[in-house]
Amino acid sequence: SRVNEINFFFRKFAHSFIFFVLAIILFCLFRLKGVNGKLAYLIPLLIVFLSACIDEIHQLFVESRTSSVFDVVIDTLGGIFALGICFIYTYLKKIFYSRKEH
Repeated sequence: SRVNEINFFFRKFAHSFIFFVLAIILFCLFRLKGVNGKLAYLIPLLIVFLSACIDEIHQLFVESRTSSVFDVVIDTLGGIFALGICFIYTYLKKIFYSRKEH
């Protein structure tokens, strides 16, 4: 039914959004700790992916839940999207501040 489809969409979106937020928090944390370059994106992405995997493994042992590779992909895409925004923000900030100095 239409209600089930809407419910499915919002549950997947909410789950993806949680991993989106996790990725941003991790990115900011690693940047504050002095991690720069590709590692500032790859380490948070790896943690987001592993967290999604662990969540799905945990769901294997919960009677009312199901586990799915699709869910790992959705969660990881939330993290990738967040890190893409972080990349764009960092890039634009660098451009803006380099122009301001001249």
